[in-house]
Amino acid sequence: MKHRWVFVAMLVLGVGVACGGNGDEAESIAYSEDFSAPGSWHTSSDPEVDISFHDGGLGIEIKVIDRVAWSMAGRSVSDGIVSVDATPVGGPDDNAYGIVARHVDDRNFYRFEISADGYYAIQAPTGSLGWEFLVDWTESPAIHKGRETNRLRVELSGPAMTFWVNDIELARVSDERYAEGDVGVIAGTFYDEPGTHVLFDNFSVEPLVQE
Repeated sequence: MKHRWVFVAMLVLGVGVACGGNGDEAESIAYSEDFSAPGSWHTSSDPEVDISFHDGGLGIEIKVIDRVAWSMAGRSVSDGIVSVDATPVGGPDDNAYGIVARHVDDRNFYRFEISADGYYAIQAPTGSLGWEFLVDWTESPAIHKGRETNRLRVELSGPAMTFWVNDIELARVSDERYAEGDVGVIAGTFYDEPGTHVLFDNFSVEPLVQE
């Protein structure tokens, strides 16, 4: 079982190194990125966090414990489907990685994350530095463990959000805090082991299918 208090503390510690895109190139839907060449996504490198393009993807490597970092597409999305392939390529299975949705600023957004040991969680902010679990860490057999690739997807429709992994629905949440915002990817470590390294590829934003 994941440690709730540790993960909340991790984000508080990670705020100072979190990476955000700007909204100058914002578009509502229909966007894709295979990370084959540097683009608008933020990259950085320091002794604690490395965000860089390599091996045909966008990698986030967290070299210390209790830290999280993210990179944004610079695309504003209200309603739509956000997807990405994510592969842990280093570090412990007790990690966290996934999608950022409706990013207003670096303290206000939704986080959909899974772990290489088979759990998922959904979080949202409560005040300047607090976070709450809309869905606490929950184990799911749909998540590929270890170094295997997972396809994550978030469907945004007004306050309704649906979360998928590998084409299997994990959870549905309704929350009205944010109607739109930037999208991106996120990765982090817990308190016991550093070295999480996740490679993201095939990021896309698509319109919702009208039924």
